[in-house]
Amino acid sequence: MSPVLTTREAHIHRLIAAGLSNYAIATQLRISEKTVECHINRLFSKLQLRPDNTSHRRVLATIMYHQRERHF
Repeated sequence: MSPVLTTREAHIHRLIAAGLSNYAIATQLRISEKTVECHINRLFSKLQLRPDNTSHRRVLATIMYHQRERHF
């Protein structure tokens, strides 16, 4: 079962999957980078992507996004 994301988290998830940086996301959405970081941290938490030294969470989130898109 997929985690329930807010509309904003889902939008930011799409922008991460498109390869945008936090700065680019903030600029496009007209919000602060700090706010983007908060949304991304909540997104990572909901996706159960914990920080570690063996993986890159943005890449994993992108893979998850594309897998999810194929199922809808």
